[in-house]
Amino acid sequence: MSPGVGRVDETMRRRECDAASHGNRFRCLNSLKDCGEVLMEKSDLPVEKTLLVVDDEESLRSFFRDILTDEGYRVLTAEGAIDALEIMSHEQEGLLLLDLNLFGMNGIELCRKIRRENPLCILYAMTGWTGLFEVEECREAGFDDFFAKPLPVDFLFRVVEDAFEKLSRWRKGYARGA
Repeated sequence: MSPGVGRVDETMRRRECDAASHGNRFRCLNSLKDCGEVLMEKSDLPVEKTLLVVDDEESLRSFFRDILTDEGYRVLTAEGAIDALEIMSHEQEGLLLLDLNLFGMNGIELCRKIRRENPLCILYAMTGWTGLFEVEECREAGFDDFFAKPLPVDFLFRVVEDAFEKLSRWRKGYARGA
């Protein structure tokens, strides 16, 4: 399916309603009722503020989910790399917060894998073990930034909002160039 073309199903209808309630709108260019597809102008598609938090500690996943949901974000969580990759196969998150010390596949390896598949996402490394991984290794793997846990809540809010503003700018630039 080409960019800007989406299946019309309950998910899309729900997004249309949600987007309309937040002052955003979808502008249909052409409706293909027989095949159930709608062409939408890319610049009118809202950047949904969904992020994926990958951490092996349930208490931290819950903390991130609770405080960021309260701020209006949609927060998906994964315990490890395999779960994160499964979510990424169904969702196109623009922002990911990855713990580095994961079992099965560490955050560095996970970042490399995600970056190959989704080069325009924003990936932030988080760790409570700052001596375990070097910032340089994180940058080489494709992380956009590196944070030591625990993150102050006001700092986390600022980082997340800045990331979504950046994604929105990128999306608008992509729509103009397409």
